[in-house]
Amino acid sequence: STACFASELRACQQQAKALGVTLRSFVYPRNAIAHVDVLAGKDFIAYRGVPDRWFLRLPKAARKPAYLLDYLLFTPPAVAPMQRNGLWDFSASYFYGHREGYGKLVPVAWRVHLVKQGLQKAAKTQSIVHLWFHEFNLASDPKALLKGLEAIFQRVQELREAGKLENLTMEELASRLNAISSKEAVRA
Repeated sequence: STACFASELRACQQQAKALGVTLRSFVYPRNAIAHVDVLAGKDFIAYRGVPDRWFLRLPKAARKPAYLLDYLLFTPPAVAPMQRNGLWDFSASYFYGHREGYGKLVPVAWRVHLVKQGLQKAAKTQSIVHLWFHEFNLASDPKALLKGLEAIFQRVQELREAGKLENLTMEELASRLNAISSKEAVRA
């Protein structure tokens, strides 16, 4: 419920404040986007959204195999930020996941290849590739998955040094976009 979400959010913010941390970006558990208006009223400026992917329009039973097909074959989307309820929605592009179950079917080298293609596309179109993972997923094959991340980060560094890409947190990007929006509003 809205009241439960607001209460849990308030408790998280209090715990973070006790540690000297201000929470400004949010990732919804299991990517279940809800109560965005509550986030906006609690000093958040960004959240990780869910991109409009073709397989999400399929019947529920067909989504998982279609997701795997998408994960295996297609370059992660380079996305544009969108503003919803006063917050920036930075849609997820690619889940750099575990190597268990269906994850064993996707070689790490192929994942790295796909992410690099997505980075190249983002650099060309001045858009975002939002790579994400859970740290515990890396434990399923730490040697291979960390080596893959190192290769991805190396490519990010190369694109940064060439002036083609920036590497920002959600809070940093949202703050920058808010500053641009404010300047444009003043000019208008």
